[in-house]
Amino acid sequence: MSIRKYMPLSVFSIWLMTLSWLLWEDNLQLFLKPSFKGLVTAAFVFSLLLCVGLVAHLFQSKDTGTGKHSWINGLILLLPVAFIFQAGQGTLGEYAMQKRSMAASAIQKNQITSSDENQLNPSIEKEANPDKDISITTLIRKFEQFDGKQVSIQGLFAKTVSGHDELSAVFRYLITCCAADAQPVGVFISSGVGKGFENNQWVRVKGQVELRKMDEFDVIFMDADTLEPLKVPDKKSIYLYN
Repeated sequence: MSIRKYMPLSVFSIWLMTLSWLLWEDNLQLFLKPSFKGLVTAAFVFSLLLCVGLVAHLFQSKDTGTGKHSWINGLILLLPVAFIFQAGQGTLGEYAMQKRSMAASAIQKNQITSSDENQLNPSIEKEANPDKDISITTLIRKFEQFDGKQVSIQGLFAKTVSGHDELSAVFRYLITCCAADAQPVGVFISSGVGKGFENNQWVRVKGQVELRKMDEFDVIFMDADTLEPLKVPDKKSIYLYN
């Protein structure tokens, strides 16, 4: 039989395995917000049915194969798969943060919900408690409660900020739809505080926060007292979802 005859089955089989990997341990959250799980599951079922139908067709059909350029079409359909597995279990980090603005005024606070599954302190206290970590989404949504007070947050560390070498950042990514639209959110600190730390380390930073102007945007600046390294709690911890 012609190899071309097996091209459609090969393409959908590879997509079936890819969708299985995305659903396994919720790996789809490396690329999409959790609410898209239903669509990915539907795509998995659809691909499974297509594979079953193509197998049945192969045993019944006497055709020698598909068009002579079918392998080119098949490779094009597999390009997204190549991207997914090239990214692997990696996440956005300091490099992407340098390419995307991290400004408090660029975020519509009423669109940031409390659905952060990794939120460390779900019960928002009326007074800031520096001994308890709060999530970055809580800091942004309820900033008026924390302005001028000591807080403690966790996130990725960036040694420098593009255009502002005197600053470092502790941040995570807020996802509206997928990783492509992820926006870094967090706090800026003096670069002197982070000596000895590396980019993309997971850290806890504690200090007093306030709003400052930077490049015509409102940003959250922290006068950091302490910065300590931590173990990354989960491979998807750097992402927040609204």
